[in-house]
Amino acid sequence: MFLKKINQELNITMVIVTHEMDVVRKICNKVAVMEKGSILEEFSLSDNQYNPKSDIAKLIFNKDKRMILNV
Repeated sequence: MFLKKINQELNITMVIVTHEMDVVRKICNKVAVMEKGSILEEFSLSDNQYNPKSDIAKLIFNKDKRMILNV
């Protein structure tokens, strides 16, 4: 993916705001779950044991867990 290539080649940090979990999986290393502009929790995509704590993270994560973590 183009953004991942730029990130790797230039060694820069990018902030991607999306509701598309497929984009998250392909581009991101770390994820922050936000609600109303506040970060509720953060996790690394390499953490296969991630256990969401907030209701919104549970909703997003449980729906797409296999796609997000590649498990």
